Amino acid sequence: MDNTLAKGVELPHNDAQPEPSHKLSVLEKLSYGSGDLAINFYWSMVLTYMLFFYTDVVKLPAAVVGTMFLLVRILDGFIDLGMGAIIDRTQTRWGKLRPFILFGAVPMAIVGILCFSAPDFGMTGKIVYAYITYIAIMAMMSFIGTPYGALTSAMTQNPLERVSLSSYRIVGSMIGSIIVSVMTPIIIGHFWPGNNQVGYRNTLMIYSVFALVFYMICFAGTRERVAAKKAVPLPFRKSARVLLLNKPLLLITFIYLVFQAAAGIRSSISIYYVNYNLDRTDLLSLFMLITFGGNLIGTLAAPLLTKWLEKKNAIILGLSGTIISGVALFLTDYSNLPMVIFWTLLSSLIGGMPAAVIWGALPDTVEYSEWKTGHRTEGLIYGIFSFGQKLSIAISGALSGYILQVTGYVPEAVQTSTALTGIAFLLCLLPAILSALGIIAALFYKLDSRLFNRILNDMYHQKA
Repeated sequence: MDNTLAKGVELPHNDAQPEPSHKLSVLEKLSYGSGDLAINFYWSMVLTYMLFFYTDVVKLPAAVVGTMFLLVRILDGFIDLGMGAIIDRTQTRWGKLRPFILFGAVPMAIVGILCFSAPDFGMTGKIVYAYITYIAIMAMMSFIGTPYGALTSAMTQNPLERVSLSSYRIVGSMIGSIIVSVMTPIIIGHFWPGNNQVGYRNTLMIYSVFALVFYMICFAGTRERVAAKKAVPLPFRKSARVLLLNKPLLLITFIYLVFQAAAGIRSSISIYYVNYNLDRTDLLSLFMLITFGGNLIGTLAAPLLTKWLEKKNAIILGLSGTIISGVALFLTDYSNLPMVIFWTLLSSLIGGMPAAVIWGALPDTVEYSEWKTGHRTEGLIYGIFSFGQKLSIAISGALSGYILQVTGYVPEAVQTSTALTGIAFLLCLLPAILSALGIIAALFYKLDSRLFNRILNDMYHQKA
């Protein structure tokens, strides 16, 4: 089978030819990555500071907040599916995906500010307000995030360029996460010391200005080149059949679900591990730097890796690294700090690779679906993938809280050996178990470069 399509070699010009040979400029990739940077001014605030804001600023009971997080995130997964259907019915002069970024930016800013505001209602009023604004901000994440994710499949059909695009978006995401996690307490402490209610709201106003700028850069600096057929609304049964026939999508969604659940557990449990297992609160910033820095390097290495390995093998390599480093860290004595740092760094370096590879593999399932069923449904595909992503967050949060509770964790206290083991299990072994499930699924993933070339060639000759 000819391999020129996957390698990006030019074909003779023909109006009907596909776009796999198109090389995207660095400027366009940066513009695309700026979209995830903008998203993370809100998403990272939700993941990092929302729990603290609700419990310590709004003064809601922690159990109420935990229940709200679980219910709303599951509901948000179904909102993603609805967004997928809306996207597939959208046709504008700007394309079918980019308009959501253009018209969603301002409503996202308004909802974000409202979500981090603390009106002086009674307890019932505060809970109702929290539910309404939290549902609204998650819905706006879907309104912008689902079409933004699908944009990679519309910008190019070159598999390597798609992995590269995914790396740029993840780097943008990490930059946004670092800015939010580091700067939020500095901004509030400097400008509004002792007044967190005003501080969080005004900090969101500042972030929203920057987010609006980066959203506009993303909209203006990207192009939808891969033309989609005019969308024909599919009934539910037909949509379900299209999804079920797309086995690569189902597998890559499950792989990302377990990968993201493992990553979410590690992120949320790291602070417990450093504070209690290592008993070194002074090292928390260092460990966060190791984690973010290692993931960033791993993400940047992903496009180079996929030049030598199939995406399937690159995913297996990254997940295997998580298993090895996780088991090794669990067996390492807490007092052996150099080895703890070594295994943490290795886990971050290798563990950062699968995210970019998975996001780079996802657009391939769009062509697979069109080839297999005759329907090109970016919205439906990215909607089900986003649903899996939101489900992974709900699962990771529930598992972390449940295991901490059953092992006897007590906040701000000397932990029992059982509680310390529970924390170590969450940080090290549970992500390893989830990664093993991801490897099993990856073994059944058959959408390699040879099959993808065949798909593009078949589609090219059908259009010619």
